[in-house]
Amino acid sequence: MDSSSSEEFYQAVHHAEQTFRKMENYLKQQQLCDVILIVGNRKIPAHRLVLSSVSDYFAAMFTSDVCEAKQEEIKMEGIDPNALWDLVQFAYTGCLELKEDTIENLLAAACLLQLPQVVEVCCHFLMKLLHPSNCLGIRAFADAQGCIELMKVAHSYT
Repeated sequence: MDSSSSEEFYQAVHHAEQTFRKMENYLKQQQLCDVILIVGNRKIPAHRLVLSSVSDYFAAMFTSDVCEAKQEEIKMEGIDPNALWDLVQFAYTGCLELKEDTIENLLAAACLLQLPQVVEVCCHFLMKLLHPSNCLGIRAFADAQGCIELMKVAHSYT
């Protein structure tokens, strides 16, 4: 009998997708949620692990010695409630609806929460919307958000 052992490596092809779908279902059913984000009069339940996995802002908040790390409810200041909800949904699904009338709130929230992927797609969406009638406003907004590439493109549009 041969004394060498046999080994095999298995990787589940859709594991990450299925796992996030399951976590999204837990969110929808408000099960296993371990944090509630409060913005205005809106309460948004979520899972710290999911938020931390996509946002350096939340990762720093939940893994450091700040008081929010242990709180069940966290008050969020300076962020649009709908934009926050959209970004929480993005954390679970990787999907985001970009709309002209909400893009600035979404971009500002993505900058605050340190979501570089979302910042990039929002900036590119705004670049597509550039027009002589809005280029100065977009340039000022990009400057305020620290979106250098968008600011340069808007500036060169003038």
